[in-house]
Amino acid sequence: MLLIAGGSRDPNISALVGAAKKQNIDTIQLLIGDNQRPAIDWDLETNELCIDGEPLRVSSAFVRRDVFHSASVDGNYNALAWYTCLQGWLASYANTRCLNRCYLGRYTNKLHTLYLARSLGLKIPITQVTNAPNVNNIQANGIVLVAKPVSGGGYCKLVDNLLADTELQAGVTASPAIVQERLSGPDVRIYAIDEELFGFRVCSEALDYRTNSERVIEPIDINPYQSTNTKLRCLMTALGLNWCAADFKLNEKTEELTFLEINSDPMFSVFDKLVNGLITQAILRFLVHE
Repeated sequence: MLLIAGGSRDPNISALVGAAKKQNIDTIQLLIGDNQRPAIDWDLETNELCIDGEPLRVSSAFVRRDVFHSASVDGNYNALAWYTCLQGWLASYANTRCLNRCYLGRYTNKLHTLYLARSLGLKIPITQVTNAPNVNNIQANGIVLVAKPVSGGGYCKLVDNLLADTELQAGVTASPAIVQERLSGPDVRIYAIDEELFGFRVCSEALDYRTNSERVIEPIDINPYQSTNTKLRCLMTALGLNWCAADFKLNEKTEELTFLEINSDPMFSVFDKLVNGLITQAILRFLVHE
């Protein structure tokens, strides 16, 4: 029996539920949001978790934090509370099969990931972490700069545009940011589920393709990038991941991939449709059929 838990509005959860139904996989769905409030009771004395009064008996689980809840403070708190509870239960029951078990309770630090990626031989952009943009070492070389939040949760933006709307005190901003050279060329996203890899090319006029609904996404053959694939697997091992999506920039002249970041709990439904459900099938293979 497979537990699938997450937000009722989450298209990624819907995609996995649909794939499980097609394969006649028995599932228990724990969905929250839209006034759906399952009753949960985990007794740490008896080690029994009950959902709506019924003991939960599953051999594997896919738990995803709900990011499609209402924008209210309560909505965000509720989503985090449910995710924390279920993640804690998963971490306590090692026999329940799940993705990224070694990563439970952790989060992806973008700076550490960039450092690790570079140390493992992946090419990364020229990068500096700073809150002093006017004395930036990259800027002195005349390179066009972009900035990203060090903690994630925001889009990539041009440094010049950000500075126009940012207050400086004594030449520094209130918090540091990841400042990098702007790279041209399309984006490449590689999904990894254990040993299976799926590649996609993303073309967009926007600096950050997530802001552009007119982006073009197409599956690609990633076999030509065997060196990058091997190093990506090494990075996953170093981080304790067996499920993720890694983002790269492609230099179309050299056919070289430059690593940008890795996501340990990525969106996948849009990409999954383009390959006729191969990503959800790989997830289910890992969770159920091994």
